[in-house]
Amino acid sequence: MLELAPKHMQPDSTAKPVEVILLTVIQAAAALQVSQRTIFNLIDRGELDTVRIGKSLRIHSDTLQAFARRGTRKNYAGVEVETLSPSGIVQPG
Repeated sequence: MLELAPKHMQPDSTAKPVEVILLTVIQAAAALQVSQRTIFNLIDRGELDTVRIGKSLRIHSDTLQAFARRGTRKNYAGVEVETLSPSGIVQPG
C-alpha cells in the first residue's frame, strides 16, 4: 500500500517554481551545448566566474548569459546569442 508523506512534508501545490540561479558545470555545459571539459577550460582561463559552496562549484546564470553575449560578438566557439530561462534551458533570443 502506498503511503503519503505527512501533510507538513508534502509539496505545496501553490508554491511558485524556484528560479535556478547557480548552475552546475553539467547544467552550464548543457545550456551552452558544449562539453563539461569546455566549461572547465573557460573557468581555468578566467572567462567564466564561479561560486564555490563547500566543495561544489557553481556558475551564476547571469555570468553564463553574459558570456554567451560576449562570445557572440567575438564569434567565440560558435556561441550564438541565446537566453537562459530560469530553469537553465537555452532559448533562442
